[in-house]
Amino acid sequence: MSIDIDIIKARAKNEYRLSKVRGEAMISVRIPGGICLRIC
Repeated sequence: MSIDIDIIKARAKNEYRLSKVRGEAMISVRIPGGICLRIC
């Protein structure tokens, strides 16, 4: 379980970095259970 959370955190960090590079302020965070939060 903790490994899954670490993977999700790393992925969210990656997407945040990519969105900053593209000049977008959109971060997508995936939560176990298929929920995807988009923070604009």
